[in-house]
Amino acid sequence: MRLETKLGLFNGLSKLLLVLLGALLIPPIVQRVAVGHTDQRLLDKKVELLHLIERDGLATFLRAEHDESYADYNILK
Repeated sequence: MRLETKLGLFNGLSKLLLVLLGALLIPPIVQRVAVGHTDQRLLDKKVELLHLIERDGLATFLRAEHDESYADYNILK
């Protein structure tokens, strides 16, 4: 087999190996980072909400039941 053929095969196979490794390794890493980021944001929101409840009380977050629907919503309230 000629050297040119060997180098071409090596080049093609190495590129194929890199693409396969990337396809197998990148999605789990991205998934882990995305889930970690979402978890951190949710924990921050939880701490913020608990702080607001401690400061203002739970009554500010509970709405009295009215006969209102989404169509009755007024942005100027």
